[in-house]
Amino acid sequence: MIESVLQQSRLAYQHDIKHFLLWGGLLPANESMLVQYLEAYASTLNPRTLSRRLTAIRQWHVMQTFPDPTVSPRIKKLLSGIKNVHGQPKRRAKAITLEVLARMVGVLEQKNSVTSKRDKALLLVGFFAALRRSELVALRWDDIDYFEEGITLTIRASKTDQAHEGNTVALPKSDSSLCPIKALAAWQACQPEGCATIFSQIKKGGHIQYDAIKAGQVNSIIKALAYACNLPDPELYSGHSLRRGFATSGAAKGVAFGALKRQGRWKTETTVLQYFEEGRQFEDNAVNQLLQNIT
Repeated sequence: MIESVLQQSRLAYQHDIKHFLLWGGLLPANESMLVQYLEAYASTLNPRTLSRRLTAIRQWHVMQTFPDPTVSPRIKKLLSGIKNVHGQPKRRAKAITLEVLARMVGVLEQKNSVTSKRDKALLLVGFFAALRRSELVALRWDDIDYFEEGITLTIRASKTDQAHEGNTVALPKSDSSLCPIKALAAWQACQPEGCATIFSQIKKGGHIQYDAIKAGQVNSIIKALAYACNLPDPELYSGHSLRRGFATSGAAKGVAFGALKRQGRWKTETTVLQYFEEGRQFEDNAVNQLLQNIT
């Protein structure tokens, strides 16, 4: 899991550095060069993308022990100005509601293939355990502990667990057609003996591999299902739609704030409060009281 997270970070930094070099940048860079780079893409790239690229350039200079040009007051002022002029609202992943989850599962059940069994388990475990995509792809069968009431998953490391202390999340048994435990068992029965990773690659012809799928494939699986279900704005669905969907759906169903926070393993209340309020935005709306008894 730790190696998977680090590898994703390295790949992202490499992509951003490559963009800078293809533009004509040089490493080590200087303040004047970064000013030209930012000005060249100020109107075409999202300011958040430019900020991320500066972070990658900063990391390169720190690792190579060169002076960091990104800390220049001129660079900071320019980036701030670009945000003020060209800033755009962040396009958030659309939440997968319980209704959407059921539709996606229905599409997979119609296919009845080894791939659809894997993807069904991935969807249901990812949703009800409120997992990030990096946590999903890193899961192994020995991360599961079985109890009479259900199972627990050990999350060995995550974005908010920098000390790698690990976390556990419980999934109770259910008679529902959306039970993640039953979906996991059906998928495990398809895997070859000795397969340690839970969500493994599947080659053409349904040949199951021993290595795990990549985090980016989680996005692709969910986006493809969004298109298959003819959902509005299918391109806005991603791996984060599962975690976001769990929190907002839970709030809409009246799940207690503390229970949502505990299941999602959020360290602070800020993020989960945002999801909680989003899930209750119509139920707890002041307009309801204002229009009450008005015909």
